[in-house]
Amino acid sequence: MARTPDRQLKERILDVAQALLRTQGEKGLTIRAVADAAGTTTPTIYKRFPDKESMLVALALRERERYVTRMVQRRSLESAVTGYLDWAAQHPHEYQLIYGHHWPQVFSEETGRPGLEWTKQKLASRHGGQPEDYVLITSALWLLLHGAASLLTQHPEGQGSDRVREDCIAACSKLLEEAPKFRRKPGPKDN
Repeated sequence: MARTPDRQLKERILDVAQALLRTQGEKGLTIRAVADAAGTTTPTIYKRFPDKESMLVALALRERERYVTRMVQRRSLESAVTGYLDWAAQHPHEYQLIYGHHWPQVFSEETGRPGLEWTKQKLASRHGGQPEDYVLITSALWLLLHGAASLLTQHPEGQGSDRVREDCIAACSKLLEEAPKFRRKPGPKDN
């Protein structure tokens, strides 16, 4: 009797890889460990992922998609700010995987920037104008959040982490309130 391929194996491999990443970090994530935990063989893993790097990129892309899906379901930008910081602090290995040395692949032109697009749309809905009027403020918010989240992933419960979180939330709230000041002004081409 011919064996039928396990159509869920790739997702199971990524689930196991994520569990290993969460408990052991990227250094503890090996093809052998993933194969053993997934109940398969290393050649089977290599059929789906040519090397560890491709598995890590697939894992980072999947986690980014999951996070963005949760973020865009939030009702407000303020809720997204706190949610981003909370997620980073609770998932430091995933955060570092997404924003570490794989970030050029995770945020390529092909994958787009759905979180930033959502933010620009929310700002335009709140303050008027077009989403593209809010490119600068969206970049400022993201950079501020990313800086604070990067610190929080290093020491989520460390001394000063509460202050970093509080200061970031306060600064983001102020930026959201003052967003119209940073709105792109229509130029001659826009008329």
